[in-house]
Amino acid sequence: MKKILLIAVSAAFLLMYSCKDEKPTPSTNNQSQELCDSIAITYNGHIKAIVDMSCNTSSCHAVSAGGFKLGTYAEVKAAAEKANFLGAIKHENGFEAMPRNGAKLSDDVIQQFECWEKTSFPEM
Repeated sequence: MKKILLIAVSAAFLLMYSCKDEKPTPSTNNQSQELCDSIAITYNGHIKAIVDMSCNTSSCHAVSAGGFKLGTYAEVKAAAEKANFLGAIKHENGFEAMPRNGAKLSDDVIQQFECWEKTSFPEM
């Protein structure tokens, strides 16, 4: 009887654990440190122009869409440090695609964001 009870409890535990609601895992930064060091991406030199053109528009993050603005280095860095940032700009499953209702940013542009993150978000 104890053996049957132990099997039943184990099966119930496994069933409950396997059915838990899992959140999507953001993609990792796949860019090599060597590559990122060689292209030296900075906020002022690269990222700001991309954000101003694609994100910081009058209908989006210039007016705090999604709860935050992207008008300054500090605001953009804080957004980029969030766990969902790369998943959103890469349009990965389980993430809200950014730009919203817009085309995915080019792989070259996404690579710049990845390298900016990899090199600790330099401003200049």
